[in-house]
Amino acid sequence: MWHEKFLKVIPAAIFLFCILEIFEMVLIIADMNKSEKLEAEITNNLNVLESIAILLNEHLEGMRLEHFKDKKINIK
Repeated sequence: MWHEKFLKVIPAAIFLFCILEIFEMVLIIADMNKSEKLEAEITNNLNVLESIAILLNEHLEGMRLEHFKDKKINIK
């Protein structure tokens, strides 16, 4: 009698664990998609920062040439 009840519970428990695993996989995939979007945004932000730094360096070089042209001061 006890074995029959136990055997009836096993398939239900396995089914519930399978449903739980599927739900967990869906959550993991959704989290991975969010992570990929954030990674793309961070890469884009880094590219923008790099271009800003290049432009600022070019501007600084121009300012150095403009201000120190007549003073013969070497800037290292």
